[in-house]
Amino acid sequence: MSSSSRRPARLLHAAFALLLLLLAGSASSLLTPSTAVAEEQSEAKPAAAKAEETKMVTGFEPGTNEEQVSGFNLMVIAYLAFWGVLFVYFLSLVGRQKKLKGELGELKARLDALEERTKE
Repeated sequence: MSSSSRRPARLLHAAFALLLLLLAGSASSLLTPSTAVAEEQSEAKPAAAKAEETKMVTGFEPGTNEEQVSGFNLMVIAYLAFWGVLFVYFLSLVGRQKKLKGELGELKARLDALEERTKE
């Protein structure tokens, strides 16, 4: 495999890795409520304060089985994931198309060379 045919694959992998990093950062910021209060208090806390901090950081209230993540945040994450996958798919199509054009050009050149030999 030539280095020019590896370049689109490397570019595709790099774009996919960047997209995953962006999605991970977006998802974590959307799923976790603000932790400013938890960062300000660093000394030992009573059990009730720790439970409240757990609720603020994780969005989960101890003793309940409900998730505290809003539907809007989940929808945004789902749309980001969908468009990310679609973008990566289109990048792979572009890479495959370039590869096919290169192979087609090579085949045309070989066919022209073969025709020249048969004319002689």
